[in-house]
Amino acid sequence: MRTEEPLLTLCIPTYQRADILLNTGKHHISLVEQYDLPLIISNNCSTDHTEDVAHALKELYTNVEYYRHETNIYDKNFPFVLRKSKTPYAWLLGDKHKIKAGSIERFFELVKDESFDLIVTNHDMHVKNIPTQVYTDPARLLSDLGWHMTDITSLIFSKDFIEKIPFERFSGTNFMHTGGIFEAFATHPCKVLWVNENFFERITFGVKSGWVEDMFDVWMKSWPTVIMALPPSHYSLQNKVDCIKRHNVNTKMFTFKKIKIARRCGKYNFKEYKKLRIFFRLCSNRSGLFFLYMAVFPKWILKFMLLVQNTFNSIFLKHKRYNK
Repeated sequence: MRTEEPLLTLCIPTYQRADILLNTGKHHISLVEQYDLPLIISNNCSTDHTEDVAHALKELYTNVEYYRHETNIYDKNFPFVLRKSKTPYAWLLGDKHKIKAGSIERFFELVKDESFDLIVTNHDMHVKNIPTQVYTDPARLLSDLGWHMTDITSLIFSKDFIEKIPFERFSGTNFMHTGGIFEAFATHPCKVLWVNENFFERITFGVKSGWVEDMFDVWMKSWPTVIMALPPSHYSLQNKVDCIKRHNVNTKMFTFKKIKIARRCGKYNFKEYKKLRIFFRLCSNRSGLFFLYMAVFPKWILKFMLLVQNTFNSIFLKHKRYNK
């Protein structure tokens, strides 16, 4: 089946993930080529071979558009690539995510007889117990799904809505998309469709994430700052607190294991504790004493524990091979 005019563009901002992009790019071309849907790649000044990968993908599929920034524009790459789309809808797609087979066809079904400003999708049952529904109340959307909407690949934007979003107000926060969406929703009547179906999946093998090392800066400073900046005329303090805490609780952001890694790497210490202590109750269900204890726990002990663990694992594997 080929639509008369393309309804959807896949918009992929990317940075330093050339090999992953080659994998996901080929996958997405196989999904969209029968519909002749555009695929836009925006390279955020990567220093690896991302450019070669993009040109290789263009050879495979003529409807690939490619842009390269001369300097790293960080999260401004999100609105840049969205604004390059010309179709009625644009799917903002992380370079480490894969759209599941059948999701493009499901999208066509959803917009066949009704239009939406934004479509929010699920993945890996990330969101549980919230049925598919249409939201017209921004405060309820923030409380229910704001925490999930940090994931860019969950978001399919209408072209009209993209033009209403004040992305730049939240520049440099890592959450231009989330903050911009809820700012726009507060000033313009919107219709948002939540679809509790798994539309995409994450690639974990070979993908290095900085979230663990940077989790305090990102999830205990930037994240609450963005949500608290939303207009109080439409979002109550309780709405905002629910949204902030639900992300960090639902994603298990501040587990003992992750905090241990941050402490061992030197990303968390007593100085950081003093700067962050006002956020602990807002962002986590853990007590402030737990965060204090982890901030002063000797790094050398954690490093020694890791050394012992790695040594034990190495001996165990050698023993296992020998017994075979």
